[in-house]
Amino acid sequence: MTLQEERNEQGHKASLLLIKKYGEFYNFHEWEHHHKGYDVEEIDWTVYIETKYRGPKSPIDITKPQAEMSHVISVFDEFWNDYHCLTSEYLKFADTTSYYLKNQIGKYKRVSWSKFIEIGTTDLKEILDPLIEQSEPAPNLSSFFT
Repeated sequence: MTLQEERNEQGHKASLLLIKKYGEFYNFHEWEHHHKGYDVEEIDWTVYIETKYRGPKSPIDITKPQAEMSHVISVFDEFWNDYHCLTSEYLKFADTTSYYLKNQIGKYKRVSWSKFIEIGTTDLKEILDPLIEQSEPAPNLSSFFT
């Protein structure tokens, strides 16, 4: 298994844990791993979450589509504890990677684990509820029948 395949598998597990932990509060849907921009969507609202698994020394890095499309970044550590940050807040502190500056592809922004924990929260509801209050309901078929 390549490093990227391993990360994809861990990201999938992170998405499933997020859905399980917060499923009683939100109507989450996980997208396939090759989906660009975010991994989990709140189906009833236009809110998108990028999920990641990272070890304690790994930076929290995102691609440009993830920076542009996700509203929240959720990261699970090696013990599967979860941390969450608004993408807009993350971008205030994130550095552009040197690889992206040279090639205009690949990982776009990153922050250290310690900075992510400092600017984030361990309770997704703390940042997601206010975000939903400001969001538009997502279009769905049930709205056509009511």
